[in-house]
Amino acid sequence: MPRQYEAMRDKFAAGAPVDSPKYNAAQGKAARIYNSKHPDNPVTGRSEGKKKRSRSAKKRKSRPKKSEFDYMRRY
Repeated sequence: MPRQYEAMRDKFAAGAPVDSPKYNAAQGKAARIYNSKHPDNPVTGRSEGKKKRSRSAKKRKSRPKKSEFDYMRRY
């Protein structure tokens, strides 16, 4: 994470525990401010090594399309 973002987050959290709602709110506030000032390098929840899902993985999870004759298969 960028140092400027971490400094803002720590300032807004003011010693709150990591799992607390106050810390989560501080993260969101710091991310919104940082992203508005740095649109080309936004802070996201995605790690650097993580990649998008492949098309084949998306296709496997998709539901089959319904045809007009699906209602006949039930009987």
